[in-house]
Amino acid sequence: MSVRRAAAHRPDTPPQVLLRLLRARGDISHIRPRLVDHPSFPPHALRGFVEEQDPRVRVLALKDPELPPAELRRLAASAESFLRAGTARHPNIPTDLLELLLTDPEPRVADDAAANPLLPRAQMDRILAKAGL
Repeated sequence: MSVRRAAAHRPDTPPQVLLRLLRARGDISHIRPRLVDHPSFPPHALRGFVEEQDPRVRVLALKDPELPPAELRRLAASAESFLRAGTARHPNIPTDLLELLLTDPEPRVADDAAANPLLPRAQMDRILAKAGL
């Protein structure tokens, strides 16, 4: 942990060191500033995290606001519900994928999909009508 904290606080930490630390364990949310928020972190590297085996690392790809739909579909198919929920909240999610995540068996994922502002009004109205609201 102390290496991660030091790297996050040093303004001269090289990008390759940040990437190596992230690939080793992901980002640790209670250590601020986060490694992905470091001024030397290369934002273009976020998409590459979709390929990682460790879901704690893969979730970092969702920090890319322009993550392509194909990559979002891969993350939405993950076994880990936190990855599906993060995908449901993503600002670039295609509507059809968002609607698919509304039916996710994990309530948190479906809730996040329903709360996404990209959800079409007609779909929102159907959800509310089904709930009797």
